[in-house]
Amino acid sequence: MNSFNNILWIFSAENPMSIPSYIVGGIMPADYLKIQKVIFLKKDDPIKFLSNHKPKIIILGKAFHSGIYELAKEAKKNNIKIISIFDDWHFENNNKLSAERSELNLKLSNISEVIISKTKASAQLIFEKTNIKTNIIPDCIRYKTMEPINDINFPFKICWFGNYTNHKTITKGLEEIKESNQKVNLKIITNKIEKIKLLTDITDKNISINFLEWSIQMHEYLHDSDIVVLPLINNKNSYVKSSNIIVDSLNMGRFVIINDNTQFSEFKDYCYFVNIGDGLKWAIENKKIAKQMVTEGQQYVLQKYNLNNICNKWKKIFEEISS
Repeated sequence: MNSFNNILWIFSAENPMSIPSYIVGGIMPADYLKIQKVIFLKKDDPIKFLSNHKPKIIILGKAFHSGIYELAKEAKKNNIKIISIFDDWHFENNNKLSAERSELNLKLSNISEVIISKTKASAQLIFEKTNIKTNIIPDCIRYKTMEPINDINFPFKICWFGNYTNHKTITKGLEEIKESNQKVNLKIITNKIEKIKLLTDITDKNISINFLEWSIQMHEYLHDSDIVVLPLINNKNSYVKSSNIIVDSLNMGRFVIINDNTQFSEFKDYCYFVNIGDGLKWAIENKKIAKQMVTEGQQYVLQKYNLNNICNKWKKIFEEISS
Protein backbone atom coordinates (compact mmCIF):
# COMPACT_ATOMS: atom_id res chain seq x y z
CA MET A 1 0.00 0.00 0.00
CA ASN A 2 1.45 3.34 -1.04
CA SER A 3 -1.59 5.46 -0.21
CA PHE A 4 -3.46 5.48 3.06
CA ASN A 5 -6.52 7.40 1.88
CA ASN A 6 -8.81 4.54 2.88
CA ILE A 7 -7.60 4.50 6.52
CA LEU A 8 -9.08 6.50 9.40
CA TRP A 9 -7.24 7.09 12.67
CA ILE A 10 -9.98 7.53 15.26
CA PHE A 11 -9.74 9.25 18.66
CA SER A 12 -12.52 9.04 21.23
CA ALA A 13 -11.62 12.02 23.43
CA GLU A 14 -12.84 15.54 22.79
CA ASN A 15 -9.33 17.02 22.87
CA PRO A 16 -6.80 14.41 21.67
CA MET A 17 -3.91 16.88 21.91
CA SER A 18 -4.32 16.91 25.70
CA ILE A 19 -3.51 13.18 25.93
CA PRO A 20 0.22 12.36 25.56
CA SER A 21 -0.37 8.76 24.46
CA TYR A 22 -2.64 9.98 21.68
CA ILE A 23 0.05 12.38 20.48
CA VAL A 24 3.04 10.01 20.31
CA GLY A 25 1.06 6.86 19.58
CA GLY A 26 -1.45 8.29 17.11
CA ILE A 27 -1.33 11.92 16.02
CA MET A 28 2.37 12.02 15.12
CA PRO A 29 2.41 8.77 13.08
CA ALA A 30 -0.92 9.68 11.43
CA ASP A 31 0.46 13.05 10.35
CA TYR A 32 3.70 11.50 9.12
CA LEU A 33 1.83 8.89 7.07
CA LYS A 34 -0.81 11.42 5.94
CA ILE A 35 -3.65 9.40 7.43
CA GLN A 36 -6.88 11.24 8.13
CA LYS A 37 -7.55 11.82 11.84
CA VAL A 38 -11.12 11.92 13.15
CA ILE A 39 -12.74 12.35 16.55
CA PHE A 40 -15.66 10.05 17.37
CA LEU A 41 -17.63 10.96 20.49
CA LYS A 42 -20.27 8.94 22.34
CA LYS A 43 -23.10 11.08 20.90
CA ASP A 44 -21.99 10.41 17.30
CA ASP A 45 -23.91 8.03 15.04
CA PRO A 46 -21.65 5.14 13.90
CA ILE A 47 -23.73 4.44 10.77
CA LYS A 48 -23.59 8.04 9.54
CA PHE A 49 -19.92 8.31 10.54
CA LEU A 50 -18.85 5.31 8.46
CA SER A 51 -21.15 6.28 5.59
CA ASN A 52 -19.58 9.74 5.44
CA HIS A 53 -15.95 8.56 5.56
CA LYS A 54 -16.15 5.16 3.80
CA PRO A 55 -12.91 3.71 5.22
CA LYS A 56 -11.54 0.24 4.53
CA ILE A 57 -9.44 0.25 7.70
CA ILE A 58 -10.02 2.03 11.01
CA ILE A 59 -7.44 2.49 13.75
CA LEU A 60 -9.00 2.91 17.17
CA GLY A 61 -6.84 4.80 19.64
CA LYS A 62 -7.35 4.22 23.38
CA ALA A 63 -11.11 3.92 23.88
CA PHE A 64 -12.66 6.38 26.32
CA HIS A 65 -16.34 5.51 25.87
CA SER A 66 -18.64 2.64 24.88
CA GLY A 67 -19.61 4.34 21.62
CA ILE A 68 -16.32 3.12 20.17
CA TYR A 69 -17.53 -0.46 20.48
CA GLU A 70 -20.75 0.44 18.68
CA LEU A 71 -18.63 1.97 15.91
CA ALA A 72 -16.45 -1.16 15.76
CA LYS A 73 -19.52 -3.42 15.51
CA GLU A 74 -20.88 -1.35 12.65
CA ALA A 75 -17.47 -1.44 10.94
CA LYS A 76 -17.42 -5.22 11.26
CA LYS A 77 -20.84 -5.47 9.57
CA ASN A 78 -19.44 -3.48 6.65
CA ASN A 79 -16.25 -5.60 6.31
CA ILE A 80 -14.07 -2.72 7.50
CA LYS A 81 -10.81 -3.94 9.07
CA ILE A 82 -10.27 -2.87 12.69
CA ILE A 83 -6.97 -2.12 14.43
CA SER A 84 -7.25 -1.43 18.17
CA ILE A 85 -4.54 0.22 20.27
CA PHE A 86 -4.41 -0.61 23.97
CA ASP A 87 -2.18 1.88 25.79
CA ASP A 88 -2.47 0.74 29.39
CA TRP A 89 -4.75 -2.28 29.74
CA HIS A 90 -3.67 -3.31 33.23
CA PHE A 91 -6.60 -5.59 34.26
CA GLU A 92 -6.69 -4.10 37.79
CA ASN A 93 -10.44 -3.60 37.98
CA ASN A 94 -10.38 -2.02 41.42
CA ASN A 95 -12.88 0.71 40.57
CA LYS A 96 -15.89 1.18 38.32
CA LEU A 97 -13.99 3.08 35.61
CA SER A 98 -11.19 0.49 35.39
CA ALA A 99 -13.72 -2.34 35.21
CA GLU A 100 -15.69 -0.60 32.45
CA ARG A 101 -12.50 0.15 30.43
CA SER A 102 -11.30 -3.43 30.79
CA GLU A 103 -14.65 -4.80 29.63
CA LEU A 104 -14.65 -2.39 26.68
CA ASN A 105 -11.10 -3.40 25.72
CA LEU A 106 -12.02 -7.08 25.83
CA LYS A 107 -15.01 -6.52 23.54
CA LEU A 108 -12.87 -4.55 21.09
CA SER A 109 -10.09 -7.14 21.12
CA ASN A 110 -12.57 -9.86 20.16
CA ILE A 111 -13.68 -8.10 16.95
CA SER A 112 -10.38 -6.48 15.90
CA GLU A 113 -8.17 -7.92 13.18
CA VAL A 114 -5.05 -6.46 14.82
CA ILE A 115 -4.26 -5.48 18.41
CA ILE A 116 -1.44 -3.02 19.14
CA SER A 117 0.33 -2.67 22.47
CA LYS A 118 3.14 -0.26 23.32
CA THR A 119 5.60 -2.51 25.17
CA LYS A 120 6.66 -6.13 25.49
CA ALA A 121 5.43 -6.14 29.10
CA SER A 122 1.93 -4.99 28.18
CA ALA A 123 1.78 -7.48 25.29
CA GLN A 124 2.72 -10.32 27.64
CA LEU A 125 0.09 -9.29 30.19
CA ILE A 126 -2.65 -9.13 27.55
CA PHE A 127 -1.68 -12.60 26.33
CA GLU A 128 -1.65 -14.01 29.89
CA LYS A 129 -5.10 -12.62 30.63
CA THR A 130 -6.85 -13.15 27.28
CA ASN A 131 -4.71 -15.52 25.18
CA ILE A 132 -4.72 -12.80 22.49
CA LYS A 133 -1.46 -12.04 20.68
CA THR A 134 -0.64 -8.39 20.02
CA ASN A 135 1.72 -6.47 17.77
CA ILE A 136 4.13 -4.17 19.58
CA ILE A 137 4.51 -0.63 18.21
CA PRO A 138 6.09 1.70 20.77
CA ASP A 139 5.58 5.43 21.10
CA CYS A 140 7.94 7.57 19.03
CA ILE A 141 10.33 10.30 20.12
CA ARG A 142 8.34 13.46 20.76
CA TYR A 143 10.71 16.30 21.66
CA LYS A 144 13.75 17.96 20.13
CA THR A 145 17.07 16.10 20.37
CA MET A 146 19.52 17.94 22.64
CA GLU A 147 23.23 17.69 23.32
CA PRO A 148 24.00 15.15 26.06
CA ILE A 149 24.94 16.56 29.46
CA ASN A 150 28.61 17.25 30.09
CA ASP A 151 28.47 17.18 33.90
CA ILE A 152 26.47 16.15 36.95
CA ASN A 153 26.24 19.30 39.06
CA PHE A 154 25.84 19.65 42.81
CA PRO A 155 23.48 20.71 44.24
CA PHE A 156 21.69 18.39 41.86
CA LYS A 157 19.71 19.93 39.00
CA ILE A 158 16.93 17.45 38.42
CA CYS A 159 13.61 17.31 36.62
CA TRP A 160 10.37 15.36 36.62
CA PHE A 161 7.86 15.73 33.79
CA GLY A 162 4.59 13.99 33.09
CA ASN A 163 0.83 14.15 32.92
CA TYR A 164 -1.24 15.04 36.00
CA THR A 165 -2.46 11.43 36.19
CA ASN A 166 1.08 10.47 37.30
CA HIS A 167 1.50 13.07 40.05
CA LYS A 168 1.61 10.41 42.76
CA THR A 169 4.89 9.09 41.38
CA ILE A 170 6.82 12.31 42.04
CA THR A 171 5.54 12.44 45.62
CA LYS A 172 7.11 8.99 46.07
CA GLY A 173 10.32 10.26 44.49
CA LEU A 174 10.39 13.28 46.81
CA GLU A 175 10.22 11.00 49.84
CA GLU A 176 13.19 9.00 48.54
CA ILE A 177 15.16 12.21 47.91
CA LYS A 178 14.27 13.54 51.36
CA GLU A 179 15.47 10.34 53.03
CA SER A 180 18.81 10.58 51.19
CA ASN A 181 19.52 14.10 52.51
CA GLN A 182 20.68 15.17 49.05
CA LYS A 183 20.46 18.84 48.11
CA VAL A 184 18.42 19.25 44.92
CA ASN A 185 16.87 21.88 42.72
CA LEU A 186 13.85 20.13 41.22
CA LYS A 187 11.76 21.22 38.25
CA ILE A 188 8.28 19.72 38.02
CA ILE A 189 6.84 20.15 34.52
CA THR A 190 3.22 19.13 34.20
CA ASN A 191 -0.37 20.18 33.66
CA LYS A 192 -2.85 20.98 36.47
CA ILE A 193 -0.07 22.47 38.61
CA GLU A 194 -2.51 23.52 41.33
CA LYS A 195 -3.12 19.84 42.13
CA ILE A 196 0.51 18.78 42.33
CA LYS A 197 1.41 21.73 44.57
CA LEU A 198 -0.84 20.21 47.22
CA LEU A 199 0.68 16.75 46.77
CA THR A 200 4.27 18.01 47.01
CA ASP A 201 3.78 20.32 49.98
CA ILE A 202 6.88 19.27 51.90
CA THR A 203 9.23 21.36 53.99
CA ASP A 204 12.83 20.35 53.55
CA LYS A 205 15.84 22.66 53.52
CA ASN A 206 17.58 20.45 50.94
CA ILE A 207 14.79 20.46 48.35
CA SER A 208 13.89 23.45 46.20
CA ILE A 209 10.95 22.98 43.79
CA ASN A 210 10.10 25.03 40.71
CA PHE A 211 6.73 24.30 39.10
CA LEU A 212 6.41 24.83 35.36
CA GLU A 213 3.30 24.49 33.20
CA TRP A 214 3.83 21.96 30.42
CA SER A 215 4.61 23.49 27.01
CA ILE A 216 4.99 22.06 23.52
CA GLN A 217 8.54 23.45 23.70
CA MET A 218 9.18 21.50 26.89
CA HIS A 219 12.72 20.56 25.88
CA GLU A 220 13.74 24.18 26.52
CA TYR A 221 12.98 23.69 30.23
CA LEU A 222 15.54 20.90 30.47
CA HIS A 223 18.59 22.84 29.30
CA ASP A 224 19.78 23.46 32.86
CA SER A 225 18.76 20.08 34.27
CA ASP A 226 21.23 17.17 34.31
CA ILE A 227 18.96 14.40 35.54
CA VAL A 228 15.41 13.23 34.95
CA VAL A 229 13.94 11.22 37.84
CA LEU A 230 11.27 8.60 37.17
CA PRO A 231 9.83 7.18 40.38
CA LEU A 232 7.50 4.22 39.80
CA ILE A 233 4.61 2.91 41.86
CA ASN A 234 4.76 -0.87 41.91
CA ASN A 235 1.41 -1.95 40.47
CA LYS A 236 -0.04 -3.32 37.23
CA ASN A 237 -0.97 0.16 36.04
CA SER A 238 2.69 1.17 36.14
CA TYR A 239 3.74 -2.17 34.65
CA VAL A 240 1.94 -1.53 31.34
CA LYS A 241 2.96 2.11 30.92
CA SER A 242 4.65 3.24 27.72
CA SER A 243 8.40 3.89 27.77
CA ASN A 244 7.91 7.34 26.23
CA ILE A 245 9.24 9.32 29.24
CA ILE A 246 12.46 7.28 29.24
CA VAL A 247 12.82 7.59 25.47
CA ASP A 248 12.24 11.35 25.50
CA SER A 249 14.60 11.92 28.45
CA LEU A 250 17.44 10.05 26.75
CA ASN A 251 16.72 11.79 23.45
CA MET A 252 17.05 15.12 25.27
CA GLY A 253 20.42 14.01 26.60
CA ARG A 254 19.58 13.75 30.30
CA PHE A 255 20.72 11.10 32.78
CA VAL A 256 17.75 8.99 33.91
CA ILE A 257 17.26 7.60 37.42
CA ILE A 258 14.29 5.24 37.61
CA ASN A 259 13.04 2.97 40.38
CA ASP A 260 14.02 -0.66 39.86
CA ASN A 261 11.63 -2.54 37.57
CA THR A 262 11.40 -5.35 35.03
CA GLN A 263 9.14 -3.81 32.39
CA PHE A 264 11.76 -1.34 31.17
CA SER A 265 14.78 -3.67 31.34
CA GLU A 266 15.50 -2.79 27.70
CA PHE A 267 16.98 0.49 29.00
CA LYS A 268 19.05 -0.92 31.88
CA ASP A 269 22.35 -0.15 30.14
CA TYR A 270 21.36 3.51 29.69
CA CYS A 271 19.49 4.39 32.91
CA TYR A 272 20.22 3.79 36.59
CA PHE A 273 17.60 1.50 38.17
CA VAL A 274 17.46 2.21 41.92
CA ASN A 275 15.88 4.23 44.72
CA ILE A 276 15.94 7.86 43.51
CA GLY A 277 18.03 9.14 46.44
CA ASP A 278 20.59 6.35 46.04
CA GLY A 279 20.72 7.08 42.31
CA LEU A 280 21.66 10.69 42.96
CA LYS A 281 24.53 9.58 45.22
CA TRP A 282 25.73 7.15 42.54
CA ALA A 283 25.57 9.76 39.77
CA ILE A 284 27.76 12.29 41.55
CA GLU A 285 30.32 9.59 42.37
CA ASN A 286 30.31 8.11 38.84
CA LYS A 287 30.00 11.12 36.55
CA LYS A 288 32.05 9.67 33.72
CA ILE A 289 30.00 6.45 33.58
CA ALA A 290 26.75 8.41 33.84
CA LYS A 291 27.69 10.64 30.90
CA GLN A 292 28.64 7.60 28.80
CA MET A 293 25.28 5.98 29.59
CA VAL A 294 23.49 9.11 28.38
CA THR A 295 25.48 9.26 25.14
CA GLU A 296 24.89 5.59 24.34
CA GLY A 297 21.25 5.79 25.41
CA GLN A 298 20.58 8.74 23.15
CA GLN A 299 22.09 6.89 20.20
CA TYR A 300 19.94 3.85 21.02
CA VAL A 301 16.61 5.69 21.15
CA LEU A 302 17.40 7.80 18.08
CA GLN A 303 17.93 4.61 16.11
CA LYS A 304 15.00 2.59 17.46
CA TYR A 305 12.32 5.15 18.36
CA ASN A 306 12.55 7.73 15.59
CA LEU A 307 9.24 8.52 13.88
CA ASN A 308 10.24 7.01 10.54
CA ASN A 309 11.11 3.68 12.15
CA ILE A 310 7.84 3.61 14.09
CA CYS A 311 5.86 4.41 10.94
CA ASN A 312 7.57 1.59 9.06
CA LYS A 313 6.08 -0.76 11.65
CA TRP A 314 2.64 0.72 10.92
CA LYS A 315 3.16 0.29 7.17
CA LYS A 316 3.94 -3.38 7.70
CA ILE A 317 0.67 -3.79 9.65
CA PHE A 318 -1.30 -2.10 6.85
CA GLU A 319 0.28 -4.36 4.23
CA GLU A 320 -0.51 -7.49 6.22
CA ILE A 321 -4.11 -6.53 6.99
CA SER A 322 -4.77 -5.59 3.36
CA SER A 323 -3.37 -8.75 1.79
